[in-house]
Amino acid sequence: MKPLSSHQRFVYRLAIVIVFIAVIPVLVLYANGFRPTREGFLKTGGLYIATNRTGADIFINNKLVKQSYFFKKGFFFENQTPGTYSLVVSRPGYFSWYKDLSVKPEDVTEAYAFLVPEKPGLKSIERFTPAAQTSTGAPRGMVETPAYTAATSLFADSSPVNSILKDNNIQLSVELKYILAKWLGQAESAPAQFCEYVCTNSIDVFEADSDILNYSFLPGFDAVVLVSTKNQGVYLAEIDGRDHHNIFPIYPVAGADFRIRADDTIIIKDGSLFFELGL
Repeated sequence: MKPLSSHQRFVYRLAIVIVFIAVIPVLVLYANGFRPTREGFLKTGGLYIATNRTGADIFINNKLVKQSYFFKKGFFFENQTPGTYSLVVSRPGYFSWYKDLSVKPEDVTEAYAFLVPEKPGLKSIERFTPAAQTSTGAPRGMVETPAYTAATSLFADSSPVNSILKDNNIQLSVELKYILAKWLGQAESAPAQFCEYVCTNSIDVFEADSDILNYSFLPGFDAVVLVSTKNQGVYLAEIDGRDHHNIFPIYPVAGADFRIRADDTIIIKDGSLFFELGL
């Protein structure tokens, strides 16, 4: 093979130097979180998505990206170019959760996907049980069960809802037909669900078409609200002012109401029927 001339070697070396000089700035930009877009290189951000269920599929812009499992229900997606992302979290037998989230440069946008079963578990609270037998063995009829009596007492107060609830600096209140959530902490520490392009200290959680019978934070969750209304029954709504606002039916029967026992068990009342709710 004929050796390269000095001129050819010079040209090759010069080409390598030019490529090196051209590539280094791009590598530096990538290393610092910049990504190419139609508008040029932009600083990236991230998405953090968590859910309450295992086996849930997480889609970003219609692309399956992760599935939650027992030891991991939250996922961080880094190096996302600024813009709006369409998210869907789904699982068979559950209502799908939707959200449009904005990613900003050098910032992480967070969201919590609370998945609700399409058919929540309802355990009936039996009203009567056979009474103890007499000494002769003859039955004494039926008596009301302690569980039913306790459930009845939970609903003894039927006065209009006017209480203000607080949990982790989030306050719930009723104004006309609306349930409102207000952030009571410092503006710079407001949770992600109170912030879109700018943060606000108050968001609408639920709009009722009739009288609100009851509302409460879901036990163990400060960003999810249970609500019952005269015409709509029992629903669950997320505290999140960003699009899409997720509201799910729990027991959508007119007149149905709920209470929360001291052990955090949710009791549903439908006329003279009582159920323990499982989510």
